[in-house]
Amino acid sequence: RKLDGRPSILFVGGNFQRKGLSVLIKAIREIKRYFPKISVYVIGKDANERKIKRFCKEMDVVDNFFFLGLKSNEEVRRFYKKVDMFVMPSLIEGFGLVLLESMASGIPVIGGDVGGTREFIKDGLNGFLVKPGDHQDLTKKIQTLVEDYRCRERFIENGYETVKRFSVK
Repeated sequence: RKLDGRPSILFVGGNFQRKGLSVLIKAIREIKRYFPKISVYVIGKDANERKIKRFCKEMDVVDNFFFLGLKSNEEVRRFYKKVDMFVMPSLIEGFGLVLLESMASGIPVIGGDVGGTREFIKDGLNGFLVKPGDHQDLTKKIQTLVEDYRCRERFIENGYETVKRFSVK
């Protein structure tokens, strides 16, 4: 489907700094030039949330970010169905279960090129990996997903196949 200038992103995490939210904020500042109505839904809680919101204001993206706080698993699953992509450009990451949950929900993913994320995201095949802290790399990859329908479809299809390799255990 066409994103018709209103792409939406989901970010889920408990430690906003470690999960790369500030990197995403910088990327949205750039993307907003082309897609001013882009929306980012942030689920999770962080002790530094006020500081992050001030940063959004400084970057002139405060109207693009929606901080939703903690949500139940069921509520998070509903958000997976509402958004166009999942982005978590982590600076440090163990396994990144939310990335697999996103794939299982049928949305393309972008994750940080760190830790366990590399075990299941194959850059350009079933998602994008971004260099830690590199908001320009993230900007390009979000823009690609917004503009390239075939890329989104490939990531969704290959994401389903990726999830099949993992069990609940």
